[in-house]
Amino acid sequence: FRWSPLSWTADGRLLVPVADGNVVQIYEADGRLGPILSAGEEGLLGASANPDGTLYATGSHAGRVRIWNREGAVVDDFVAGDGKSMAVAGWSPTGEWIAVVESGGDKASVQLWTPAGQPGPTADQFRPSQLVWRRDGRGLAVSGTGCLK
Repeated sequence: FRWSPLSWTADGRLLVPVADGNVVQIYEADGRLGPILSAGEEGLLGASANPDGTLYATGSHAGRVRIWNREGAVVDDFVAGDGKSMAVAGWSPTGEWIAVVESGGDKASVQLWTPAGQPGPTADQFRPSQLVWRRDGRGLAVSGTGCLK
């Protein structure tokens, strides 16, 4: 299981990729390097910027979701997956929710979380492959092996 989306901030100024599995290197649109986000030995499974580019979210192999500021400091950190791998797939367009893919065994689920670590709705028991938010942030389409939710 490997979820490594690239995401641009809504204004197109920053690119947020997972660089090598343990580090996220933020890039300015002109190629200059931004902050580095490091999860140490936990490894990272996806990273995403919130709509205004002021916060980033990362997931880890240890089930942690971390929220980082523009300077690369952790501002929130919560366990989202009971030790299962958690990959951050993307923020809602409103910045209200973070879509997180939890993997464990043959099936996976998509769980919505607030940036403060409060759980929201879950779509589970399938293998998600793509997530697309409605532009108004009021819905999330999740496609996977043999299904669309």
